[in-house]
This record gives sequence, C-alpha cells and structure tokens, in this order.
Amino acid sequence: MKKLIIIVLFGIIFDVNLFGQNVLPNYSGFWTEIRYPYNLEMQFQKIRATYVLEYYPDRLDIIRNEIYAKYGRPFVNKKYRDYFSAQSWYVEKPNYSDDWLTEYDRYNANFILSIEKVGHCYNAIVVAKKNGIIYEGLHPIHFPLFTSRTSAIGSEDLDKKPFITFEDRNWLVIGNWVIVYKQLEGAYEKGRYMTQNFLIDTITKKQIDYEVDIVDRDIFERFITRQESIKLQYVRGW
Repeated sequence: MKKLIIIVLFGIIFDVNLFGQNVLPNYSGFWTEIRYPYNLEMQFQKIRATYVLEYYPDRLDIIRNEIYAKYGRPFVNKKYRDYFSAQSWYVEKPNYSDDWLTEYDRYNANFILSIEKVGHCYNAIVVAKKNGIIYEGLHPIHFPLFTSRTSAIGSEDLDKKPFITFEDRNWLVIGNWVIVYKQLEGAYEKGRYMTQNFLIDTITKKQIDYEVDIVDRDIFERFITRQESIKLQYVRGW
C-alpha cells in the first residue's frame, strides 16, 4: 500500500512538472490556490462554478486571462496589460505560444467564458416559473414550485415513480448554473455550505451538468451578499 502511494505521488509530481514547465517561475495567483490533497494546484484540475464565486460577475475576465498571463503572454488590451504588468510575478515572454496551454487551461478558460457570456439566467427562471417549465435531469428542478427561499428538487423512488422532494434550502444563480445550498452543522463541517449545482440549457429545458461541492462560509456568504439583491429583483412577487 505504501509503495502504491509513493507511485501515485510520483505520477502526480511528474504530471505537474510536465504540464507546468512553461509557467512563469514566480507565478502565484488564483491558479495556484490549493483545493485538493497532494498539493495539487488549481492549474492542474478542471474547476467548478463554485470556484469562481469570489470573482463573479465583474472579475471573471481577469482570472480567465490569468490562465494566459501565468505563461507570460503579452497583452494588447490595455486593461489586461496594465493589470498583469502590476503583478510582481508577471514577465512578458515575446515567444509566448498558446501551444503551452494544457488541456486544463483550455477547459477552464472556456468554462469561465461560458459564465461570462450568460451573465445570469434569472430571466429564464422567471419564464420557467410563469410557464411551468421543469428542467429535467438527474434531479429535475421544479421552478413552478420554487419560492424566493425554498427549492423543489425532483427525484425517483425505488419503483421508479416520480415524486418531488421539497428542500428547505435557498438558491441563487451564477451564469446558467442554479446553486441550491444549505449551511452545514456537523462538527467537522460547521462553517461551510453544501451546494447542489445544476447547469441548465434554457433552450432544450434540460440539465446538462450537475455538481455537488462544499464551500467555505466566508467565501459563500460574500457571494450571497452580492447576489441576493439581484435575485430579489426577479423573484419579488412570486
């Protein structure tokens, strides 16, 4: 078992060195935050919607462009040129190439851009509420039964007969992700929030992704503070 752990750790270190060989040597920023065991940095994993709560909605473009900046990409756009030139770790590389990006870099850049483009889908949710639309998926979400502070999540029993579980949880939106959340009270989890995250397609009325995540309280409550007033503009009168 001990030998297996050493092999796994060696493989991780090898991958990190292989994929990070062109990253600026002094880089320290969003993409070096630690999320998982073995000291894996975020630049070596695919992120989730909840990872960018602190940057939503007005700083998403910064962390997206930081994917390129950590390799020394020169920027023509004045906003990004000025911002990254002020970072102590940034050094422009005239020979920069997009070929240096890893599969994780490309995925994460596209992921963040998809949230930027949507803005938020409260308008789509209001339409769903008015028209009785249910977004089908692993756990269908029943907007007709949502209130401003309570979510209604569909499921199935052992006989495959549909039923609805009312969850006394609040909900918010980031891009076209619907985040259903509750504060955890367990001894080892107190101070954190558990989130169920549903990616919806407003055209097909389907869920196209589903995630569960645990988020630190301080980060999540700052997100709630910023977004709750936006939500109330749309759900007032439900």
